[in-house]
Amino acid sequence: MYNFLHAKHQYAKGDIILTIGIQACGPSDPRRIQIGESVYVLPPAVIKHSCEPNAYIDWREMTLKAIQAIQAGEYITYHYGTSEEDYSIGAFDCTCGLNNCVRHFRGFRYMNAEQRNRIKDRISHYLFKKYY
Repeated sequence: MYNFLHAKHQYAKGDIILTIGIQACGPSDPRRIQIGESVYVLPPAVIKHSCEPNAYIDWREMTLKAIQAIQAGEYITYHYGTSEEDYSIGAFDCTCGLNNCVRHFRGFRYMNAEQRNRIKDRISHYLFKKYY
C-alpha cells in the first residue's frame, strides 16, 4: 500500500503544503493527478482522498493548499473528483461515512450532479471546460 502524505507541522488555512510539480506519468499510475485530456503528473507524495478534504489543489499555482487548519501528524487529503475524470485504474470504495460520501469512486464523470456541484469550485480547468 501507499505511504500517504502526513502534515510535518501545523498548517493554517491557505498555507501551501506542497508544489504538485510537473513530473509526467502515464494514465495507468494510480498515484497520478490528471491535468488534461490525457496529461497526468505525479505529485511528490501520495495524497489521500477525502470526501471532506483538508486541502485542495490550486490549479493556477499547481500547489496543494490547506482548506482549514491542519495539525502536525494529520493525513493531508484532497477530493480526487477535483482532478480525475476517469479513475477506473484506481477505483475504490470510500468508507468515510459522511453524508456527502461518493461511496464508490471511479472519477468525476461517474459522479452525480449533486456530488459534482459540491466540488465544482475546486475542479481542474480541464474538468470545468469539459463539463460546464
